[in-house]
Amino acid sequence: MLAYVRTEDIALEADSKLTERHQTTIPASIRDALHLTGGDRIHYKLLSTGDVLISRYRETEEDHVMQSFLNFLAQDMMNNPQSIKPLDLSRGYELVAGMDVNLDDEIIDED
Repeated sequence: MLAYVRTEDIALEADSKLTERHQTTIPASIRDALHLTGGDRIHYKLLSTGDVLISRYRETEEDHVMQSFLNFLAQDMMNNPQSIKPLDLSRGYELVAGMDVNLDDEIIDED
């Protein structure tokens, strides 16, 4: 999930009004941009800033634990940029020294 939205990333903006029953109509320009038609589902993401991202709903098998971890990392990187250091591959090379590694091999689940 995005932690913030940069102004230069905004391609289109529109407004709509909330009815007494807490409903709204998605403006035609947004419906067209998202290729929405009647009966389609939409997905909302509430950002920590109070802003909301709206997108077409997509059926996915999202790994919520991984997504939470990635969100944590993104937030930590934004809050503590001084802690970001280049990756030292020498330790990785030590860990695989003497191993036959083929990056084109398929990864299989060995029970």
